[in-house]
Amino acid sequence: MTSVVVGGLFNAVAFAGAGYLFSKLNHSGYEGEMKRHNKALGKLAKAKEKWYESQVEKKNRIAILRQELVDAKSDMETTNRALDSLRKAQEELTLDREPTIHDYYKPSSEMEEYQQITIGILGLGSGFVHIADPDKIPAKLLKNCASSIYLSLCDLFNKSLSLGKLPNEWKLSNIVPIPKKGPAEDVSNYRPISLLSLVSKVFERCVYNQLVSHIFTQLHHLQFGFLRGKSTTSQLLHVLQDIHQALESRNQVDAVYLDFAKAFDKVSHKLLLTKLHKFGVRGDLLSWFENYLSGCYQRVTVLGETSGTLPVLSGVPQGSILGPLLFLVYVNDLPHSISGESTVAMFADDTKCYRPVKDLPNCESLQNDLNNLVNWCTIWKMDLNKSKCRVMSFTRSRQPVTTNYKLLDSSLRQLCHQKDLGIVVTKDLKWTKQVEEITSKASSMLGFIRRTASDTHNIHVRKVLYLSLVRSKLGYASQNKYTTRTILEHLSLCASNATQLGLLIVY
Repeated sequence: MTSVVVGGLFNAVAFAGAGYLFSKLNHSGYEGEMKRHNKALGKLAKAKEKWYESQVEKKNRIAILRQELVDAKSDMETTNRALDSLRKAQEELTLDREPTIHDYYKPSSEMEEYQQITIGILGLGSGFVHIADPDKIPAKLLKNCASSIYLSLCDLFNKSLSLGKLPNEWKLSNIVPIPKKGPAEDVSNYRPISLLSLVSKVFERCVYNQLVSHIFTQLHHLQFGFLRGKSTTSQLLHVLQDIHQALESRNQVDAVYLDFAKAFDKVSHKLLLTKLHKFGVRGDLLSWFENYLSGCYQRVTVLGETSGTLPVLSGVPQGSILGPLLFLVYVNDLPHSISGESTVAMFADDTKCYRPVKDLPNCESLQNDLNNLVNWCTIWKMDLNKSKCRVMSFTRSRQPVTTNYKLLDSSLRQLCHQKDLGIVVTKDLKWTKQVEEITSKASSMLGFIRRTASDTHNIHVRKVLYLSLVRSKLGYASQNKYTTRTILEHLSLCASNATQLGLLIVY
């Protein structure tokens, strides 16, 4: 963990991208590296061919067993035997892992370190220098010079990790305030985004790749934020499936939507280091994180004007590579503070606590869990925004179980509908309100496109406009919506309007 070049993921795409630049160095080992890689690709192709044949045979076997199960009808002995065989066949199909390039090829240490640095550089955003970037180094310059500077950067990064220190110049961040909802005159309605040195972000990416592979299995399974393979949609599917199953069992589900006040800015550096230690981060790397969090300073940049600098005493930088992952580490044990009957689902700081409710004792149990969450916040110096915390009872009963939930001695407001991760959820899990809202937004965007792009006749541009501004609104979290006739009529009407504008391209 103390070296950014230890281990690391490697695939054919990364090899091709890094190899293009690597070849410019004219290293004698590159030709041999390519031969080993190409030989591994040949072995992988043969292994995959055999794997696909095996998959077809196993799926055919499962189809036969299913037919035997149907033919068994009421014969219990035959049915049990067919079920047992079918279960074993399905387990074999699941356990049969598809071969990957990692099974046949391991890059040399030189290629590994090159890949770590260059992929970090190639992952930078815009090629133009932002006016608020502290170091004024364009990303395009780093990308074009990647093949020439990677060795120097690698030495610099490893030196920083071994000494447990980060250069002071990389601890300066320029804060650009991004407005949120609410009055623009209220400073609390702005989100502070940190613009950091691009070289330091390349370094952070290297550290992130190693850290996330080390702690991923220790992160709570109901944390869906900032993790590969998880999203807002997957969290919504999980939570709504739990609620739907409870409603099908004629139970009620009470859900409390929690809102943390300035969650990312409230993280205590000292307590975060304690949690990193519990995650197994020790030695030089823990010293490096301590230095990474301490001695930072920031300044605000607005409309080309820059303020004086002030020290950063708490929080993780919003806009950094490591910041989101460090926040996940900090709140990881929050779900462990409640009882087993309740569930806490999280998307970063967006948190909801819910449980099935049959009677008042169940409500009291949920209230106790809320009290435990408040105690957790007190211990770990996090604040809940009481005015934005809400409760909603999902039920189809005419006589639901009602109670007055409290948070910090303040009664929580009962809702009939709540916007949850971008979609409108109602207490009866009907989607009419959500569909009306997204079709209204999509129609508004269609009108905007018609007014501003009426002279645009390029079919590719029109397709991009439709997909990015209209289709994205109609398709977001669509896996959660039940397909009813009314919903389909709303969606088809919006698509029809797009067709009339010549925006809906068949592809």
